Amino acid sequence: MIGNCKIENLYIYPVKGLPGIEVNECLFNKYGLKLDRDLILTDSNGGVLTRRNTRGMVDFMLKLRDDGYLIYSSRLKQEVQLKMDKEAEKGSVGISIWNRVELGIPGKAEVNEFMSAHFEKKVNCFRLNKNGSHAGFHDSAPFLLLSQASLKVIEERYSVEIDIKRFRPNIVINDSVPFDEGNWVGIRIGNVLFSSVKLCTRCIIVNQDPETGEADLNVLKMIQSFMQDANKIKFGLYLSTGSKGIMKKGEEVEKIYK
Repeated sequence: MIGNCKIENLYIYPVKGLPGIEVNECLFNKYGLKLDRDLILTDSNGGVLTRRNTRGMVDFMLKLRDDGYLIYSSRLKQEVQLKMDKEAEKGSVGISIWNRVELGIPGKAEVNEFMSAHFEKKVNCFRLNKNGSHAGFHDSAPFLLLSQASLKVIEERYSVEIDIKRFRPNIVINDSVPFDEGNWVGIRIGNVLFSSVKLCTRCIIVNQDPETGEADLNVLKMIQSFMQDANKIKFGLYLSTGSKGIMKKGEEVEKIYK
């Protein structure tokens, strides 16, 4: 059985944990959308900086440039640009992300200094070495899809407006069937098949306003009444593909059911 809907929004997150960029179209391959999770930040002990353990990750603005992207720090009132130069994939460092290790290429000194000044502590940046075993700085899979229909049901139940950016999706669809994602084998966009990996387990970070970083709504509890499984609260669907192509806002999405 197949159902159809469309892509309403596309987001990329060039630096893991920092604000995203909404795009109208984007190249993709098995690693995800182009530039998504291109860079990762670690502390002096090698621990990954996330919104769970580091304040100030919302205090940035990112913009695309023809040859890369720009990062502006509202704390420093300064910016740094990352260019898409091809750095030699040598001297890679193993970076622990959840239950796996990815390979990162040490970033340039000027970016490390910029991030260290922003966070007021030693910070190192790494770019993805695509010779890694999993090849991605994502949490569980390269693409995260969210349904507007699912979010609308939550908003209506609790009489609130919830910014979908709290959930850091890559693909937002205008589905008409709420909480349907767990019934899919995958989706098809154009001629490319994306396979369902698993539903996304959520944490208290969704309670934070994506603009300020302050906890202002108990969104996690709101989701719980709809999507709890084995004491884990789920919202959104992780996807993967072995193909490449271009994804566009407004493009039709075919839902492929089990």
